[in-house]
Amino acid sequence: MPTYVVLGNFTQKRMETIKDLPEGLKENRKVFGSFGVKVKEIVFTLGRYDVIGVFEAPNEEAITKALLS
Repeated sequence: MPTYVVLGNFTQKRMETIKDLPEGLKENRKVFGSFGVKVKEIVFTLGRYDVIGVFEAPNEEAITKALLS
Protein backbone atom coordinates (compact mmCIF):
# COMPACT_ATOMS: atom_id res chain seq x y z
CA MET A 1 0.00 0.00 0.00
CA PRO A 2 1.20 3.55 -0.67
CA THR A 3 2.39 5.69 2.23
CA TYR A 4 1.01 9.21 2.68
CA VAL A 5 2.52 11.94 4.86
CA VAL A 6 0.12 14.65 6.01
CA LEU A 7 0.98 17.94 7.72
CA GLY A 8 -1.71 19.49 9.88
CA ASN A 9 -2.67 22.13 12.39
CA PHE A 10 -5.05 21.92 15.31
CA THR A 11 -8.31 23.82 15.08
CA GLN A 12 -9.28 26.30 17.77
CA LYS A 13 -11.82 23.76 19.05
CA ARG A 14 -9.10 21.10 19.40
CA MET A 15 -6.84 23.55 21.23
CA GLU A 16 -9.65 24.17 23.72
CA THR A 17 -10.07 20.42 24.28
CA ILE A 18 -6.41 19.35 24.02
CA LYS A 19 -6.71 17.25 27.17
CA ASP A 20 -9.04 14.92 25.23
CA LEU A 21 -6.48 14.36 22.47
CA PRO A 22 -5.41 10.79 23.44
CA GLU A 23 -9.01 9.56 23.30
CA GLY A 24 -9.58 11.44 20.03
CA LEU A 25 -6.58 9.72 18.45
CA LYS A 26 -7.98 6.31 19.41
CA GLU A 27 -11.30 7.21 17.78
CA ASN A 28 -9.53 8.52 14.66
CA ARG A 29 -7.73 5.20 14.22
CA LYS A 30 -11.10 3.42 14.17
CA VAL A 31 -12.59 5.86 11.67
CA PHE A 32 -9.53 5.73 9.41
CA GLY A 33 -9.61 1.93 9.56
CA SER A 34 -13.17 1.96 8.26
CA PHE A 35 -11.77 3.54 5.07
CA GLY A 36 -8.97 0.98 4.81
CA VAL A 37 -6.38 3.48 6.07
CA LYS A 38 -3.77 2.45 8.63
CA VAL A 39 -2.30 5.10 10.93
CA LYS A 40 1.42 4.33 11.00
CA GLU A 41 2.63 7.27 13.08
CA ILE A 42 1.51 10.57 14.57
CA VAL A 43 4.25 13.08 15.43
CA PHE A 44 3.63 16.35 17.26
CA THR A 45 5.83 19.23 16.17
CA LEU A 46 6.80 22.77 17.03
CA GLY A 47 6.67 25.50 14.42
CA ARG A 48 4.46 25.97 11.39
CA TYR A 49 2.61 22.65 11.76
CA ASP A 50 1.24 21.02 14.90
CA VAL A 51 1.22 17.44 13.72
CA ILE A 52 2.59 15.10 11.07
CA GLY A 53 0.65 11.97 10.22
CA VAL A 54 2.04 8.98 8.37
CA PHE A 55 -0.60 6.70 6.86
CA GLU A 56 -0.89 3.67 4.60
CA ALA A 57 -3.90 3.69 2.32
CA PRO A 58 -4.98 1.71 -0.74
CA ASN A 59 -5.31 4.88 -2.82
CA GLU A 60 -5.69 8.67 -2.73
CA GLU A 61 -9.47 8.43 -2.57
CA ALA A 62 -9.34 6.40 0.67
CA ILE A 63 -6.89 8.73 2.43
CA THR A 64 -8.83 11.78 1.31
CA LYS A 65 -12.14 10.37 2.57
CA ALA A 66 -10.54 9.44 5.90
CA LEU A 67 -9.01 12.88 6.37
CA LEU A 68 -12.27 14.65 5.53
CA SER A 69 -14.41 12.47 7.79
